[in-house]
Amino acid sequence: MTDSITIAHLNKVFASPEGGTVAAVKDVSLEIGAGRLVTLLGPSGCGKTTLLRMIAGFEEPTSGDIFFGTRRMNEMPPNRRDTAMVFQSYAIFPHLDVFENVAFGLHLRHLSGAEIATRVERVLELTGLGGFARRAPSQLSGGQQQRVALARCIVMEPRVLLFDEPLSNLDAKLREQMRGEIRELQQRVGITSVYVTHDQAEAMSISDEIVVMNAGAVAQRGTPHEIYAHPASRFVAGFIGRANFVAAEVLDAQGVAVAGVRLAVAGLAGGPVGTRVTLVVRPEAVRLSQAEEGLRGTVVRATFLGNVAEYRIAVAQAGEWLVEVPNPVENGLFAVGTVVSLTPSAAAVHVLA
Repeated sequence: MTDSITIAHLNKVFASPEGGTVAAVKDVSLEIGAGRLVTLLGPSGCGKTTLLRMIAGFEEPTSGDIFFGTRRMNEMPPNRRDTAMVFQSYAIFPHLDVFENVAFGLHLRHLSGAEIATRVERVLELTGLGGFARRAPSQLSGGQQQRVALARCIVMEPRVLLFDEPLSNLDAKLREQMRGEIRELQQRVGITSVYVTHDQAEAMSISDEIVVMNAGAVAQRGTPHEIYAHPASRFVAGFIGRANFVAAEVLDAQGVAVAGVRLAVAGLAGGPVGTRVTLVVRPEAVRLSQAEEGLRGTVVRATFLGNVAEYRIAVAQAGEWLVEVPNPVENGLFAVGTVVSLTPSAAAVHVLA
């Protein structure tokens, strides 16, 4: 069994060391469906960890409500909420082997030895640790230790699974591998999960939905595609991936003017003719050529990154643009100083009023 989570008008206010108060979470309301994985994403100090700790019961809300299913959880102590949390530090007992670490919580529940063995062995297989039951933590890699921490939570069969930046101690390649494994495992076991991270790529790759937080409040909520393709604000557009912010003027329902040049925009909803808007143009959504028309700029920096070439292009009256072009091994590189034509994809341009 797993629970939906309802958060209604939740606030958390802390006393400030300088006197007064600091609002860490401001009027947050969320519905998280049973079996879904929702990521709280945002910069340091945005309130995401405080919100997670209130769901877990480690912090008490100043006001508002938290429900698991139909049960109000505000006064429920952490050990009675039927949650499990995977921490950043793993928190593995160094004097216990893998089996004993995973079985620890089951012993506290006074289950029989046979049931403990069955459940631990099943979860070790599920997490790819089947042959590691008698290994000491010191004999494991960072990724294997993270799997032990995850197995220890799943074996408890919680109704809600919480993740507090669980991959931040791993190197980049292992982080990428582990986030795929966490997502696959979460989908297999079907536990409602709330995941906290400041890593945009991590959030995009594992989430059913992302909740972007800023200054204690929800800046936007949506699927990874919705948030990337249709950011609600300049903050969200700049935090999720990379973006060019370009000043433009509405010409008609299908186009805008940038530095006196018409650019096509699909489904423009920026307002009447003459309205000043800001375009969000992703670096990968711009085609470069040496055509002598359209929006023109000069390459001021060219960087070969293997799978892509990254360019900085100075455009008169439209600032400096970041552009990514795939497959530079085959397509070649534009040299610094080359004058190029920039053509953003009409479908990929997003308009901020």
